[in-house]
Amino acid sequence: YDLWGVPDEDEATLEAGFTKRNDGLWGVYRFKRGFGGRLVRTAGAWDLVYAPLR
Repeated sequence: YDLWGVPDEDEATLEAGFTKRNDGLWGVYRFKRGFGGRLVRTAGAWDLVYAPLR
């Protein structure tokens, strides 16, 4: 399970700021980094709201 990703920053910013930040997804990034994870960029998640015409 990916715990919904990491902060949307470039890899250099992630490495430079992960010890100083704890807002948003920075704690998740720190946790994943502790297990030796690697950064992989993918398309974002989208929701399709289905509302039939009435």
